[in-house]
Parts: sequence; structure tokens; C-alpha cells
Amino acid sequence: MNTELLRRVTSRWPLLIAAAFSIYSVVLLNNVSSSQTQLRAEKDLRIVADSKRRAVAVADLIAERRKGAVELAESSEITNYLINKSLGMSLRYGLNANLYAIEERFRRQMERTNLRGERIFSRIIFYDKAGHKLVDLSLAKGGHPKLSAMTEHTSLLIDPQLQQIIVHAPVMYKGVASGAVAAVGDVRQISRDLIKADASGSYAELLLTDAGQELPGFGDQVHLDERVASALVKLPEDVLTPLAASSGNAAPGNHLAVRTRIPQAGISMVTVLARETAYGQVSSRFFLYSAAAFPLILLLAAILFDRVRRDRVALAQSEQRFRTIFNNVRDVIFVLDVTSTTIVEANPRVLSLYGYEQGEVAGLKMADISAGEKTDSHRVWAEFVAAALSGKPQLFSWRARRKNGEAFWVEISLLRAVIGRLDRLLVVAHDITQRKTQEQELIQALEDQRNLNRKLEEAQSQLLQSEKMASIGQLAAGIAHEINNPVGFVNSNIGTLSGYVASLLKMLEAYQQEESNMSPERRDVLAKLREKLDIAYLSNDVSGLLQESFDGLQRVRRIVTDLKDFSHVDVTEFQSANLEKGLDSTLNVVWNELKYKAVVIKEYAGVPEIECLPSQLNQVFMNLLVNAAQAIAEHGRITVRTAFNEKDIRVEIEDTGSGISPEHLSRIFEPFFTTKPVGKGTGLGLSLAYGIVKKHGGKIEVSSKKGVGSLFRVILPRQRTAPAS
Repeated sequence: MNTELLRRVTSRWPLLIAAAFSIYSVVLLNNVSSSQTQLRAEKDLRIVADSKRRAVAVADLIAERRKGAVELAESSEITNYLINKSLGMSLRYGLNANLYAIEERFRRQMERTNLRGERIFSRIIFYDKAGHKLVDLSLAKGGHPKLSAMTEHTSLLIDPQLQQIIVHAPVMYKGVASGAVAAVGDVRQISRDLIKADASGSYAELLLTDAGQELPGFGDQVHLDERVASALVKLPEDVLTPLAASSGNAAPGNHLAVRTRIPQAGISMVTVLARETAYGQVSSRFFLYSAAAFPLILLLAAILFDRVRRDRVALAQSEQRFRTIFNNVRDVIFVLDVTSTTIVEANPRVLSLYGYEQGEVAGLKMADISAGEKTDSHRVWAEFVAAALSGKPQLFSWRARRKNGEAFWVEISLLRAVIGRLDRLLVVAHDITQRKTQEQELIQALEDQRNLNRKLEEAQSQLLQSEKMASIGQLAAGIAHEINNPVGFVNSNIGTLSGYVASLLKMLEAYQQEESNMSPERRDVLAKLREKLDIAYLSNDVSGLLQESFDGLQRVRRIVTDLKDFSHVDVTEFQSANLEKGLDSTLNVVWNELKYKAVVIKEYAGVPEIECLPSQLNQVFMNLLVNAAQAIAEHGRITVRTAFNEKDIRVEIEDTGSGISPEHLSRIFEPFFTTKPVGKGTGLGLSLAYGIVKKHGGKIEVSSKKGVGSLFRVILPRQRTAPAS
């Protein structure tokens, strides 16, 4: 039984071998199919990843333009223009200078922002909020750029017809969009690095707008017709999709495509490639079927080789990208050793910014090329390095030093990074000297503005005080005029009454002489009446009363005259006047403030007349006299003294009051400064007096001792000169 079974099996060995081979082939084909499906999926993922990476590179180029436009919109030059404009400054007096500064800033931005030697901005325009162009800096002729609606957000427009990419950055001032900066560049720079389609159409990278328009590129390029472009822009995002064949289609059915959208740009990057380009030998079934003896070995070898190759390519590409950025970035990049923190290498930009050749900085420490004391620089730098090594990137301002010893400001970005599989410290130095200078200029401008505002407040206060004194003067002049009229006719009537009384007294004396001729009874009646009326006293007293009344009227007339003289505060023309007479008039006007507080002593030297504004000097004397009276607590002495020589005349007002503290002595002429309680003074009296005396080309000197008194000395030139500054 067993022998027969063995014979039958051995006799059918070709069938067994065939069956075994068939089974092996089925298993092999199944394995090949599964492996091919997996490899295709990996190829698809890689193609999509490459498309995304290329799209990110394009997005970075667009972001650079957006960043440049935003920096211009936020620049201090535009901010200064808006500040001056809000202050009402005209084009003639300042705004033109601001616009010129903006244009120079635009020019610098054009010169230092470039891509492989070509400027990324060919035109920069500054619009106001009404859409009017204020600054238009253009290096090349071109169509008028399209404008976006005025918003508070940065927008980007791409115009394929004009071959322009336009970034609109709003200019914000006090939270409101007050204009916009439009930065125009050549859209072809974006598509420069894309792989252009050849005649066979095996591989191509295109940029399409959302409307299905193809962005132009430099040089010759096979362009798609509108139907194909419209179909490509509608492809699903980040999915490798086969293209259907159609008549006249530039991308026939044996092609694949993947669309990757570029955010915030309104465009997509489309990669079109042939199937054989995408899959290559992976799609060659003949090669896989013919290698049936070693299918698993070859498949594993292919997978391992592909993985190693992709790792090497990715590493090489990463290194190439780093070197491209390292050698072309406009900032200085230092690579530092983590252990010693010495400089391992630097990019070429170090020559233009620091003045060192690349090889000269190798082995130095950052503190060696920093301004300031080396000890302090080493200590502070070590603190930043320690923070960066702990995983916290550092960003700070730093005083650097060029090879020639010149100090300048940089902004340092310090972080830990792996470069070429080595642990390093990466230092990026950005020159901010100009920004620091502008900050200082802005601080100085703000300080100047505050000083100007303070001076304007002082001038306004002095003007208000002058207007108030003029109004008071007009009122006093009117009152003096009204008083003068009744005083005139009362004075006249007193004079007439004096004559009448004298006549009556003569008549009474004559009657007394005739009493001896009267009867005794009549004489007794008259004697009793004379005694009752006290005629003798009345006769003696009436003359004195009339004389006192006349003297009082003369005093009223003198006060009215002084009040009229003092009230002429609106006189603006210089005239000859005697200062001692002005002092007397002022004393009469303020006598009510003085008589209860002090004894006034006059020590006049008989000064000559000078050319002046009498009413304004009277105001100076009044302020000094009132201050002297207010400084006396109970009762004291005020001395008014004059003196002169060949050059000047001096008026001194000295009191025995409380005196002025030394810390206040230097500030008493400042507007609004006062040591009096609230409601007792405005702090403008001495400030106005100081201004009036300066206007006359003179000066005020003061000496004071706490608890003893103060002396104010007004010195005026005898010959009129220009006012002191």
C-alpha cells in the first residue's frame, strides 16, 4: 500500500513540480502585487510631500514680501508723517520732509531686500486713506497696480497680466486705518525656482490662481491652455490624481498631478509628471517577474536602498538649504561650539557688518567682538548662553564692536540647534543701529514737543493774565472817570460854600456889634439863643470842617488820577516816564493791601526818566509790593528804594517777611509755581514780572533769607536795548 502510493506520487513528479511552481508563482505574484501597491503608495506620499515642500518655499517668498510691506507700513517715518499731519502741519512746513524720509526708507528697503541679486520690490507706493498717492517710488515701468479696499488687515493680490505681485499693508494710526503701503514685485521671481515643463512633458511645476490663470515665469515655458488650467485648479488638495486623456490636452492620460494650495496667497502649486517619471522601475513588471528566483531579496534590497537614498537626499537637501540661507541671508550668522562657546564659523555677511573676514572670527568669543568691558560682556553673555542651552531661545539687544573699534547695536537671536549632526549654538545678529538712532531721535522729538507745549501753556497763561489786567484797567479807567465828574462839582461847591460861610460869619459879627443899641430884653433873648446854639464854637469849627472836606476831595482826586495812570495796561508803545512817579501811583492803588501789614519807607534817589511801558512796569511793582505784604505775617516794614548810574536804573523792594526757602529760590519765576495755599495765588505774578522786565532789556535779582525777609531788585537800562533772550 505504501509502495503503491509512493510510486504514484513519484510518477507524477512533473505535475507536482508544476503544481509547486504554480503555487509558488501565485504566491510570488501576490507578493509582487502587494509590494508594488505599497511602493506606489510611498511614491505617492513622497510626491505629495515634495509638492508641499516646494509650496512652502513659494509661501516663504511671498511671506518675505508681506513682511517687508508690513515693516514699511509700521515704519517710524510714516508714523512721524501721520503725527505731524494730525498736528495740522502743512506740506510746506514739515510734511514734505516727512514724505522725503518715507521715500528714502522705501529706497533703502528696495536696496537691501533682494533675491539672488534681484530686488524683490520694483515699486513701493504710500497711499492716504482716500486712495491718493503720497509717495511712489518705482524702479521699472509698469501698469498701475490694483488697489485693495482699505482694511485693517494685510492683503495680497497677484496680477498675471501685469506680472505683478502686490502686497497691501494698512497704515494704522491710533487704531484706525489711515492709509496703505502697496509693495509691488515681479511675480516671475516666485516661479523662478520651479521646474519648467519640457517638450516631453515628463515633469513640470506650475503656479495657478484660484481663477485658473497660470502665473508667468522667466524664459521659455510650455503653457497650458485655459481648459487644462481650469481642470488642474479644481483638483483635490494634496492628493496625487491621475489625469484623464482628452483631445488637445497638454497633459494626457498617462500623467499624474498633485495640487498644493499656498495659504493667504490665492494661488496653488500644481506638479504634473508622467507615470514613468513618478514610478520608474517600480512599475516594470517584466523585471520583477523575470527575477522570480530572488524576488524577496531584490524587493528587500530595493526598499532598503530607496530608504537609504531618500535619507541621503533629504540630508543633502537640508544641508543645501541651510547653506543657501547661511550664505545669502542679510543678517550675520555665527555657529558656536556648545562646550567652549567659541565661534566655529560665520557667514560672509560678517565682513560687511563686523569688518572681519570669515576666518578671522573663528576661535573668538562673542564677548571679544562686543562693546563695553570684556569682563561684563563675558558675564552677561554667559547668562544668555546658559538660558539658550536649557532650551529657551533668547532674543535681546547687544552692543557689538567692529574690527575698527566702532560700536553699533545688533539684535541677537540665540538658540540651540543641531547642524550637520553636531550640537551647536546658533547666533543670528541683525543690525538695529538705525532703529536705535531713530528711537533716540523720537525720544528727543517727544521731549522737544513737550517743551513746546509747556511754552505754549506759559504764553497762553500770560496772555490770559494780560487780557485780564487790560479788562481790569479799562474797568478802573471807567470807574475813575465816573468818580472824577462828581468829585469835580463837589470840589467846586465846597469852594463856593467856603465863600458863603465867610460872608455869613462877617454878617453875624456885624449883628453882634449892633447888640449894644438894642433893648436889654432883646439882648437877653439873643444871648440865650447864642449860648444855646453855641455860635462861638460853630464860628470857629465851620472853617476847619470846610478845609478838611476840601483836603479829602483833593486826596480823592489824586487817587483817581493815580488809578487812571495805572489803568493804561493796553499801552504798547514805549514812552518816556519817571519810575518814582509810577511807584507812587502803584503805592496809592495797592495801599489798602499795605496799610494794615507794613510801614512803607521810601528812599528815592531822584532817578531820571527812561523809555519804557509805564503801565507794565507799574504791574511789576504792584506784584512785588503785594507779594511783600503777603509775606509779612503780622506787621513789618517794606522799603522802596531807587538808585541809578550811567548805565541803568535800579528799583529795590525789600520786606521783613518770612523769606524764601533756598530750594524754592531758583523756581520762583517759573509759571504756576507758588508756595501759597490753594486759592491764594496763581503762580503767574513773578513770571509775568520777569517777562515784562526781560521785554525792557533788564533783569530781576532776588536775595532772601528764611525768617528775615526778601529783596527784589529790578535793573533797567537807561538806554533802550533789544529784549534779552
